[in-house]
Amino acid sequence: MSDPEGFQARLGAAIEAKRRFLDTNTLPQIKESFRIYQSLFENLYNILLRKALVQEDPYKYEQKISEVVVPPKGDILDSEKSERLSQRLSAFHAQLEFLNTYYQFSLDFLNLQRLRRIIALVQYINWEHVTENSLDATTAVLAETLGKIRPGSDNVSTSIISSSLTQMQSHNRIILSQLKEIFGFQRQAYKLMLRQKLLPSLHASLERLYTLGADKAYEKVKSVFASTMKGKPFYRDLVIELLQEEFSAEAPALRERFLSVLAIRKEKPSENRKKPDYRIILMEAVRLMLSAGSHLKDALRKIMTNQELLEKSRRRWSLRSWLRKTFQGRELRITVELRYFDSRTSTTQIESIDLQKFVEGVRRKISLFDALSQPDSVSFARLSEASEHQVDGFLKKNLGELQLLHRRLQGLSEYYRKEAAKELQSQLKGIKIELSGLKNSIVRANRRRYEYVSSKEEEVRLQQLGVAD
Repeated sequence: MSDPEGFQARLGAAIEAKRRFLDTNTLPQIKESFRIYQSLFENLYNILLRKALVQEDPYKYEQKISEVVVPPKGDILDSEKSERLSQRLSAFHAQLEFLNTYYQFSLDFLNLQRLRRIIALVQYINWEHVTENSLDATTAVLAETLGKIRPGSDNVSTSIISSSLTQMQSHNRIILSQLKEIFGFQRQAYKLMLRQKLLPSLHASLERLYTLGADKAYEKVKSVFASTMKGKPFYRDLVIELLQEEFSAEAPALRERFLSVLAIRKEKPSENRKKPDYRIILMEAVRLMLSAGSHLKDALRKIMTNQELLEKSRRRWSLRSWLRKTFQGRELRITVELRYFDSRTSTTQIESIDLQKFVEGVRRKISLFDALSQPDSVSFARLSEASEHQVDGFLKKNLGELQLLHRRLQGLSEYYRKEAAKELQSQLKGIKIELSGLKNSIVRANRRRYEYVSSKEEEVRLQQLGVAD
């Protein structure tokens, strides 16, 4: 059969146009969609971790991931629900992190094999029906676990869960639609490759074999493919489609149908664009920031122990005596010079801090965060009633102060290492773990706040363009 009306040329032109469209539009969109998808999942996951309903896999970051792999599925015994859900959610989170951090969102990289794995990953949890009677075991146990956080006990958490689930459903559909579009393109591109590299020399023999039986033509293609295209993946379903498009009685209709897959759809602007719940994003950022309180408390306790050791070696004071004399003003205040690298000027700077004021400031911050972590506290009630602008201001101010505390705590740790005598070095308490935890709290909270800021900026731009109200 000849190429009626230059079908191969039309297909090549359609694929090239579709490639440009996907590179310019769909691929950047799907990259952003996955970033938001991970962020929404982390909203749920972090709440479950804080409530101790699941535990993060301690070996999660030791696992080397080189390719997207769908986490384990299958039934879960009642006695293993917490353990299995913890393992599966931790593995799912690790896969999303790998996807967003290391994956290349390009057509050359996202081949059919990878696309199939990504689609399976997106469908790992049935976000459309997160219910306890779900046929998927992981989804059912997740729904049961989320149900343990009852409304009234923690209204902010339940609001975040409700909003995140709704948005997960929406983004799940968006991502699957985008993946389907790329998947359809790659299927047609694969068949075009076969048309260009195999069909010219085989067309006549395949046409004759197809009249004797489609399976005979298929075996011929498979044999020639194995000998001439080593290293290339062989897809049985696409070879069968290709033969039908070329030699079956329905060939003309099939060609047009598959060509329509490559049509570039013009998206209509949404008439009722739903505004994201900005306040929920901010309150989740606050919750992530509050986890810094425990790290500050542990770091301060170790810093005070180091100060006691240093003072004992110098004047042989007890910690109680040092605290009493220092904090009651009976002794000159202790001033400590800290060195730090200023990335803005690329120079080492020296900062003098009053140790008493520093300790008092850290304690005030710990007390504030402790109060805000209690849903029935006055501080929590005030923040819950604050406006969106006020919550953002509170968040920005405290994140800035935490970054300063992190720098000063790091400087104090280095100061004690330098000042302590050699015989005391082994007794000094390190705060590397606490500094890492504090930094992680700051980074996670800042990530949420940046999400809020970028969403607000996008809304302003859309308003300026007349797209949004």
